[in-house]
Amino acid sequence: MPGFSIIPLLKGDETNWRNHVFYEYFWEFEFPMTPTMFGVRSEKYKFIKYYGIWDRNEFYDIQNDPNEMYNLISKKELQPEIKRNLDLLNNWLENTNGLKIPLKKNSAPRNSDYKHWNEY
Repeated sequence: MPGFSIIPLLKGDETNWRNHVFYEYFWEFEFPMTPTMFGVRSEKYKFIKYYGIWDRNEFYDIQNDPNEMYNLISKKELQPEIKRNLDLLNNWLENTNGLKIPLKKNSAPRNSDYKHWNEY
């Protein structure tokens, strides 16, 4: 996992420390309703980009809405900030080869009436 040692930060040196945290989650056969997603979070905002099943992205002002109750992705006045977060996320994914989505080998049948799919 790309990252930096937090020892300088623990010693009080915030030089060259990041302002954003990036994350990713990849779709899993065992959890088919949870799509692949990528995100970026700062002290103020959280942006989530979905890939696959749900293509409606999410954007939250986590200082004013810490429980993420109000998706602000459609707010016209926030579009410049949303675009900035999307650019940050896309640059991070490009720089870390994050768009190479891993696929697991799956030997389970696709028949919906198969009773023991979780054995695979």
